Amino acid sequence: MWKLLFATFVVICHAKSENFSFMKEDMEKLEQELKNVNLKEAAKKSLKDMTTDELVEELKKEIGFTKKSIEDNFKINVDDIDLKKSESLEDAMWANTLSLMDKELADSTLKRNVDGQKCEDLVDCNPYKKFCDTAEYKPILTKRCPKFCGYCHAGTTIVEEVECKDNPSAQCKALEKNCFKDPRVPKFCPKTCGMCRAEAPPKCSQSEFGCCWDKETTKLDVEGKNCPECENVYNSACQMFKAECNSLLEPGVFMRKNCPKTCDLCSDECKDSAKQSFYCAFWKNELKWCESKKDIMKHYCPKTCNFC
Repeated sequence: MWKLLFATFVVICHAKSENFSFMKEDMEKLEQELKNVNLKEAAKKSLKDMTTDELVEELKKEIGFTKKSIEDNFKINVDDIDLKKSESLEDAMWANTLSLMDKELADSTLKRNVDGQKCEDLVDCNPYKKFCDTAEYKPILTKRCPKFCGYCHAGTTIVEEVECKDNPSAQCKALEKNCFKDPRVPKFCPKTCGMCRAEAPPKCSQSEFGCCWDKETTKLDVEGKNCPECENVYNSACQMFKAECNSLLEPGVFMRKNCPKTCDLCSDECKDSAKQSFYCAFWKNELKWCESKKDIMKHYCPKTCNFC
């Protein structure tokens, strides 16, 4: 302890010699430390002055402290080992899953539509137009009015309703945190990654003039004179974080709300929704929603579905 205090004193003298006021403060602190040390030393009894009982108590304290120190160090080491084992296991599982994904992607033979089945209407379908997008009547109209109701794929085949579920060969629960980091994960774990559902389009999408640039406000005329002004709330921050505009995480939510101009949301240009663009390709190619859920796709993914 004395050596440490002396070393501190030497450092103060060399480092602070040019500034007397700071040196004085540090010296006062050092002085207080020396007093504390002297008080502690004075409080201790020498071994000669201790009774047998006092010596035993002192020994117990020392042993107890040493034991606790050993236990704490052991626990830290065990926790460190467990953490490393967990990380190694996760890394191995992730590598194995990626290997399975790569193999299945390379050998993919999944096709989600019914090939070879002719897509023709069997009756006059005009009276049933309002029922085309009704779940209750869709099974019947798929057989009787597939072409009229837009259930056909490429105008020749009938689109089969696709069940959206996770691939059993993927460890989806463990991979959930990678849903938006690795493009292979959503393909194998669509349900876990939230790819199987979409928010219902807002009411403005069904109105006469459609939605304003914010995709929420209903246009009251062709020009959208009632639409809110499209301006950034911030300037520097919006430019700095422009790359986050299409993020599905919190930064993306912030940018689309506060930086619409930077995120290119102000125009009426036909393009996929910035919020849902990540999902559009999956909804089109895997679930065939461009044909089976036109209302949703016209609002969120018009460019992907060639509705422009």
